[in-house]
Amino acid sequence: FTNCIRTDRYAVDFMFAKRINMDVFLNLELEDFVPDELQNTFRLWKLDPGQKSVFTAVDGHTNDQHEMRHFSTAEFYTFAGYKRTSRRLQNLKDSPQHLQVKQAKSNLVSSKTSRPDVFHNFLRSFFENVGVQLNFYSLDFFRQLRFHNYAGKQRAEAELVNIFINGDKKY
Repeated sequence: FTNCIRTDRYAVDFMFAKRINMDVFLNLELEDFVPDELQNTFRLWKLDPGQKSVFTAVDGHTNDQHEMRHFSTAEFYTFAGYKRTSRRLQNLKDSPQHLQVKQAKSNLVSSKTSRPDVFHNFLRSFFENVGVQLNFYSLDFFRQLRFHNYAGKQRAEAELVNIFINGDKKY
């Protein structure tokens, strides 16, 4: 799935890959550097991905005071606009002209079963209501939301890298 272009008539994704020559990279070990070189030239950071934070980075490994940077998952979702998108989607579902979508979803029987007769009931209710949901989710609104989510994710990732590298406004 590389070197291809995808579109949904609103957004475009480009995916490219390039082979690199692995002989170019040197096999460096920590012993190849002297401690003075490390302290004066490099800042070593420990990076820890987590559940509540997209990352937490610390630049020290001793008990001395050290710098710490983090970017929480909630910040990432807010910065990317996912919460706004979710709210807009919920408002659209709650609007009077789309109440049938909410009703169609509430009419679905659970698919989580091991009994064939219950699963058959689920399939029947699914296919009875699939037309309403397909009409709803084929609106141009969803292509626009996908594009805005894509752009928001790009902004959030750029901000995340900026915070990690430069410290940004938070630090």
